[in-house]
Amino acid sequence: KWLDENPIWANVIEVGALLVLGVVILGITRILLLPALRRLVKKTRTTWDDAFVDASFFRWISMMVPAYVIQLAVGATPHLNETVLATVLNVAAAFMAFAFASTAKVSYKGLLAVVDDGS
Repeated sequence: KWLDENPIWANVIEVGALLVLGVVILGITRILLLPALRRLVKKTRTTWDDAFVDASFFRWISMMVPAYVIQLAVGATPHLNETVLATVLNVAAAFMAFAFASTAKVSYKGLLAVVDDGS
């Protein structure tokens, strides 16, 4: 009820909650999933996957996860007004596009390393 009576604070609290969610998801991805993935890749006999680890491919992929989760979770924020909602979605989409472009760049570097290595 208090959030209904204070829409500005409702927006601040819900956007803050989305940011905290994004940081937590990024932390989980970076602290738990990336090291496990790196260990798995380093254990393989092929070298092409090592080139992607060395080029930080998985690091950039991991940055897309929080943006995607925020885009999904924004539907669970009933007090966001339309302008704030659109802004959050646009910022998350822009962040995801940046991470995707960076992933494409390091993918190219990884592919070049594979071709140069001959494996």
